[in-house]
Formats: sequence, structure tokens, C-alpha cells
Amino acid sequence: MSQKFSLLENLENILPLAFAEDGPDITTQALADLHENVKARIIAKAPGVVCGLPLLPYIFTYRMSNVSINPQVHDGDVVQKDSVVAILEGSALGILSAERVGLNFLQRLSGIATLTRKFLTLVQGTPVVLLDTRKTVPGWRHLEKYATRVGGAKNNRMSAAEAVMLKDNHLVLAKGPAAAVKKVREYHGDKVEVVLEVRNLEELKEAFTLPVNKIMLDNFTVENVRQAVALAGGRIPLEATGGINLQNIKEFAATGVNFISIGAITHSAPALDLSLEVS
Repeated sequence: MSQKFSLLENLENILPLAFAEDGPDITTQALADLHENVKARIIAKAPGVVCGLPLLPYIFTYRMSNVSINPQVHDGDVVQKDSVVAILEGSALGILSAERVGLNFLQRLSGIATLTRKFLTLVQGTPVVLLDTRKTVPGWRHLEKYATRVGGAKNNRMSAAEAVMLKDNHLVLAKGPAAAVKKVREYHGDKVEVVLEVRNLEELKEAFTLPVNKIMLDNFTVENVRQAVALAGGRIPLEATGGINLQNIKEFAATGVNFISIGAITHSAPALDLSLEVS
């Protein structure tokens, strides 16, 4: 399945829910003639990275077909306050009754792209790869991971079926990392990638002896990540995760770790402030 198809399929699954919970727009129904047309602009009320423009035609024509959208920027572009993001023309009822739903999608995805870009900017010049996580709003997985890509990150697992990731609870269940890796290799063979989470340098040393594809350093300090990179000596990719934020990501990136995963770029991204204004 292509990323583009997944994105639109994701939208088609949740768009009926979005309009259903918003209900009929009884305000616009009372004020707008059925054939009345208007022109409107979507305007940025704060600087940020725009994301979600390809979704707007589907959203604004969901109830009324005679609405056209003319984007003034592209997904991934940085806009400043008062920038015009898109111009809409057509049915007043169609535009205004879809206003809140359209802005909700655009603001949410632009917020994720904006926060992702902030993290990415801080690690530029280093070889580290910024990854997202599966900490997404239920039902929004493909949309939110699209937004992290627009912001400049790479997608980690899209679902739990894409790779084995042995975390603390799995290791308790299996009674240790060696047993856990042995079981998943017996079950899956070499068909899947196996990622093992470790919590300290002693567990890291044990992980080096196991047939895994990547080691995840969970809540390591900057100094411990630096030591882990030295111990690994390039033998296996290392991913740092947990406790990494805008204030310390530069230090983590400077350790030479291969990957940094940030759950906050989806679960804690503030929406980008946008408005729709009819002229």
C-alpha cells in the first residue's frame, strides 16, 4: 500500500466521524442561500510548517461539490503570521459548514509538522536520524505520521506488525532478554527485524551477544549514550529514546547515536493557529 493511498484511506475512514460529531451547521443553513457563493482565505495566525493541504479538497467538498481550493503554499513550507495558506471559492454553505472540520485537520497536522521541524533543525549537521513513534491519536496514525515526514522525521513502525520491539513488559513476560530474543527468533525466524530495549550499560553488553537488529537505549543520560556508542563501535545501530526534548536533543545527537525517537512530536504537538476568513 502506498503512503499516498494510506493517507487518503485514513482520511476517508475518519472524515464521516468528524462531520457526524460536528452535526449539521444550523447557523449557516439559516443564513446562506443554497446557491450563494463566497470567497474565503485560510490564514496563519502564527508562524509554522504547513501540513494537510492535499486533504482540503476532500474535506470541503464532502457536503457540497461546488467548492474549489487554491493552495498558496505547499505542505512542508514555513509560513509566517498573517500568511495566506489557501483560498477557497464556492458554496457558502459548503465552505462554512466544513470550516471547523477542515481547520481541525489542518491545524493538528501543521502543529505536528512544526514541532517535528523544530527538533530536526536542532540536529542538522549530525548524522542522527529523527524517528517518530506509535504514540498517535487512535484513527489518525497515517495522517499524523505523514505530518512527521513533512516535518522532516522518518517513520518508525507504522504498526506493531512491522517489527518485533522487545520492551520492558515483554522482557518480564519472557523472563529476560536472552529468552525473549530466543522465542521471537524461533517464532519468526529471520523474517522480521528485532529491536531490543535496554535500560543500562550492563543490559547493553548482554544485548551485544544476542541476534538483534537494533538496540534501543531507554532513558539513558547523554553521558551513558556516549558510552554506549563507544561500546557498540558501529557493530549495531543504536536508538536513543525517552527524556529527550528541545532543550537537550543537541547533546544527544552529538553522541554519535544513530537514531533518536521522539514521542512528543505526535502526542504533545500544539496545533498551529489558523483561521478561515470570508471576504
